[in-house]
Amino acid sequence: MYSLIYFDTEDYITPEREGMDDIPRWLAEIMTEEGVPGCFHVIGEKARSLERRGRWDVIRAMARHDVSSHFNMGSSHPTTTEAVSELGWEDGVAEAMRLERPGFEIIQRIFGKCSALTRHGGTYAPQIVCAAGKFGKPYFYSPVSLPGHNLTWFCGALNFTGLCEVLDDVLWSEEGFERRFASYRAKLEGMIGRSEYLAAVGGHPQRIRSLEFVDSLNYARGENVPPDQWRTPALRPLECLTEARQNFRQLVRYLRDLPGLEMTTVGALAQQFSFQKDEVSHEILSTISQRILDEGTVVWDEYFSAGELLLALAESVSICAKTGAFPGAGPRRSVLGPIEKPMEAPQVRTLERGEIERGCEEVLRVHRETGHLPANVLTSEGEVGLGSWYRLLAETYLAARGGLPVRMSVTVFPPYPAMADEAAAVAARYRNWDIHRPDLDFSKILLFTRLQTWTVKPAQECPGL
Repeated sequence: MYSLIYFDTEDYITPEREGMDDIPRWLAEIMTEEGVPGCFHVIGEKARSLERRGRWDVIRAMARHDVSSHFNMGSSHPTTTEAVSELGWEDGVAEAMRLERPGFEIIQRIFGKCSALTRHGGTYAPQIVCAAGKFGKPYFYSPVSLPGHNLTWFCGALNFTGLCEVLDDVLWSEEGFERRFASYRAKLEGMIGRSEYLAAVGGHPQRIRSLEFVDSLNYARGENVPPDQWRTPALRPLECLTEARQNFRQLVRYLRDLPGLEMTTVGALAQQFSFQKDEVSHEILSTISQRILDEGTVVWDEYFSAGELLLALAESVSICAKTGAFPGAGPRRSVLGPIEKPMEAPQVRTLERGEIERGCEEVLRVHRETGHLPANVLTSEGEVGLGSWYRLLAETYLAARGGLPVRMSVTVFPPYPAMADEAAAVAARYRNWDIHRPDLDFSKILLFTRLQTWTVKPAQECPGL
């Protein structure tokens, strides 16, 4: 199982004299010395702070490992989530790209690499994930996962989830570390092999010494403390870092030598799991159509999202209407989910063959013009929700032998995959992040999360790697 160590590197507020910048340096140096790759998720403003302070020793040490953007301005308000929370889909994606472009650029310039956009606290929205994908970056620590898969596609971006434990708060204590390390080993070893990837351990360099998160002191509940009034956290004695270094080295050696783990990085995994099939075969569409009817819900395949399969079914039915036969295969078309909730109860009970063909053409047209699936399909007799259209296409595909049936029934069907509610429930927890302003409205974020589960599918390793 692939695994990694990551550190959310955030504190640009504690005065330089306290030596907080030295912690990510020696974390990086220990991993280098022990031959284990690490991942540093760096707030853009932290990168600028290291540059202003002339800490090229820290930058060089970290740059020997993987480095990602941990959001350009971190917890400063408005956070990127706050900025997009009340926007529509397209405006939200554009705003996320505007806000995060400087973070990608500064990380790339200072460290010579920028592998991903990594979730900072509750900074999440589907538009942010989509924006990361448009930059060619994965999104780290998403609310979306699938059974047995901590690497998935969502909103056009590769998504990472899955973490064993955070140990930064006990590294400084010999007794506390040994106690937690024993339970950690049992937990981790019990998780090996349950998915293709798991972050073995995550943490925050500042928390090794700091008694509280510096962001919570300066940005909680929508507050922006001016820089000349920044509040700094209480710190453990400098001497505790000697014990922390020893304990961290012990942890790194354990992970390096643990059978069943292959230590890697976000950047390496993003390349390794970038494979997507180019074509959807007739056999796959036949199998998926039967599953739709048998399972009674919106389903996906190991290689194709529900949205990609719906487009392939629509195109195949449209071709069959014209030629009398289904193609042997068709192209996989990347697609985003609808941006409005589909109706569950269709306005029509049956549709004739010509209406089904025109409806398929409408779905394909909407995709060509917008990149999205429509929420509902308009026919001359009334609208049909996207889920009901998915089921209609599946039944039509299976019923067609020498051509499309003359008339098909239309039934009530779920508007998105069953896992949508679970993904939204995980995302809803981010609303409780102590940094968010109290009046933050998360309703659009949760709706878009559900709707974009039409884009979810497992990530697959590139053949031959």
